[in-house]
Amino acid sequence: MKKIALVIATSLLLTACGGGADKPEKREEVQIPVNLACDEGMSEYRVAGTPIQFCYDPAWGTVTTHENPGQAGQSIFVEFDGTGKSPAIHYQSLDYVAPESATEQFCYECLVINAPNDVLTGQVAGALGVGEDKVNVRKADVGGKKAVRVHANYVHSMLGATDTVTYYVPEPFDGYTMEVYGDNEIATEVDDFVYDIVL
Repeated sequence: MKKIALVIATSLLLTACGGGADKPEKREEVQIPVNLACDEGMSEYRVAGTPIQFCYDPAWGTVTTHENPGQAGQSIFVEFDGTGKSPAIHYQSLDYVAPESATEQFCYECLVINAPNDVLTGQVAGALGVGEDKVNVRKADVGGKKAVRVHANYVHSMLGATDTVTYYVPEPFDGYTMEVYGDNEIATEVDDFVYDIVL
């Protein structure tokens, strides 16, 4: 489950013809395209209309996508239809307004990824509405985008006992937020799945 090519931002230094020491340098960012290459026995999937690509274990079943209708915007779940437990992806447009009956949405505006870990832990706990002792938070990366990995273990007022690993990605692509998640008992599979996601 490895990517053959990684996203690499390379700065090229260009100088004018006949350059000299007194001529300013011009810098350009060059984005090297990312190619998804799955290990033998793994399957590959690209989510239509998005840059999301990933490798997955066929034992998880067929990839399914479904929309969670709201009052506005878009909220899409990407899941597997197998009988066992597997990771899942949820991406949502910034203008999404949940139905009135929905549980409260994660507050991405409350999240400052560059904050020190103790501050980040407080932000995540506040966004989830739980005590800081109920979450284990660390900075992460999903497809080259800044993220935070959260192991949360608490009792939710509507969902009951929760013991999950979730990667919160504030800006996976323009106009959207994203979560990659799964039960804590498959934390290794969730982490491996995240490692192979390309955005």
